[in-house]
Amino acid sequence: KGLKEQNVSDGSVLTLIRASASLSERLGLALAAVAPAIRAAEGPHRKSALEPARDLVFGPSGEGVSAPARRGSLEQALQEVIRSCLEVIEGYWSNPGHVPMAIRQCAAGGQLQALLEAAPLNERLVKSLRLPFANIAFARRTLASAEHCPASLVEVVETVIAFFEEYLPQRAVAAAAIAAAEEAELAYIVTGRIVHFASLLSPMLDPPRCSDAEAVAQLACSAAEQVQTLASQCVVLPTVHVEYVQKAIDSSGLAYLENPPAADPGDRIRWAEEVVALQLAGVPHF
Repeated sequence: KGLKEQNVSDGSVLTLIRASASLSERLGLALAAVAPAIRAAEGPHRKSALEPARDLVFGPSGEGVSAPARRGSLEQALQEVIRSCLEVIEGYWSNPGHVPMAIRQCAAGGQLQALLEAAPLNERLVKSLRLPFANIAFARRTLASAEHCPASLVEVVETVIAFFEEYLPQRAVAAAAIAAAEEAELAYIVTGRIVHFASLLSPMLDPPRCSDAEAVAQLACSAAEQVQTLASQCVVLPTVHVEYVQKAIDSSGLAYLENPPAADPGDRIRWAEEVVALQLAGVPHF
């Protein structure tokens, strides 16, 4: 309808509301603007104008930065990335089975819930859409310092960045990946502590070899300390360590039996005292 049919007369104040373009619309415009934007940025006096787009697609080329080397056609690579972004959006929302539960519930008047579904991707799409977040960070940095960068190329770079940072399913997948990475990092730290703790323990399964009460006492002291160390970590295994000390006593007892005393009464008394001391060597430590 015209303004007159809507009872809007001369002198009326109108408030104009301009709705921003959707992400898919921005990507479509960016795809069409890639070639002219790159041509506008090329030239002998505009060497840095293409840096944001190159950093976004290929990554930085500094020697001290771990990133892929710049290679291939910038125009072709950038267009492929944008087409892949569009394919994710159009393929995801065009299939009712892929519409997130959060959107379906909003349409039915329900409350918005966290989105956890991932968009289906094929191998070609994954390879063309492989854009590390490090590239985005470098692109933002060079975008702020780039000279003579055409506004059209700036819009193309910012649109691609917006897809990776603002697109809802993409952020949901990223959030799930970050949560998994945090769990994996915590598991790695805990595993490292466990490995370090285990390296401090002495094996108690192999039968010890002892020949006198002093050796038994040393093993009993080590076993008792290990029992306390395990108990500090809420691991109680006294039976294993007591049996280990008993095996040490048995080993020393066999050594004494293999070397009986002479017929001299004094030697026999000393031998018997040493055997008794052998049996009691582990008592003070337990």
